[in-house]
Amino acid sequence: IPVQNYDFETFTAAGQPATLPDGQWVHFGTEVGAGNNGNTQLPEPIEIPGWVAHEYADPSQCAYSGGAATGCTPCGSADASCGQGLYHQSEHDVSIGVNVLFLNSGYVEQQLQATVQPDTTYTISVEAGGGNAQNNGGYYFGFYTPDGTEIQTISHQTGGPPASAQNFVAVSTSFDSADHPEVIGQPLVVRLGKDQEGQAHYHDVVVH
Repeated sequence: IPVQNYDFETFTAAGQPATLPDGQWVHFGTEVGAGNNGNTQLPEPIEIPGWVAHEYADPSQCAYSGGAATGCTPCGSADASCGQGLYHQSEHDVSIGVNVLFLNSGYVEQQLQATVQPDTTYTISVEAGGGNAQNNGGYYFGFYTPDGTEIQTISHQTGGPPASAQNFVAVSTSFDSADHPEVIGQPLVVRLGKDQEGQAHYHDVVVH
């Protein structure tokens, strides 16, 4: 199942294809008063295709299936240090390209061009973890419906492998549509989030 911009290598600056030098970053669109070209001199606006960034309205809305998660304070109205974006890192190996998704708060998601079919198993696999010094915001990701209903998720606090600031860890989770008849016929949404304080990182999102 295609995932647009699955490796986070693609973005535009003022409508033109752009790249990030090592150590530089850009943000998804931020609140009024904060630019989104990060520490670059790229012209705005910065657009990151495929993915839509969100902030939680309040920390209580950020949770995983084991209890309330931490690291979910909403992004400030003019705080360019929070939110989500792309970062060119060279500290840790990634399987494709150089950019990673970073999350200081909130989450990103993508509605796929696929609807849930009967008697079908769906799997999402990612590389999560190390991407910026010792930051380790964990991971919390999986499948949702367009209205935000959780279908299947995994985090390092709910059965997934330990999150690491030292390297990217391959993580996957699956669901069988026979166990979720209520979502058959609905579009699939993938969401990438974090489940603890610190910056979280993702790369190479694959769905099949």
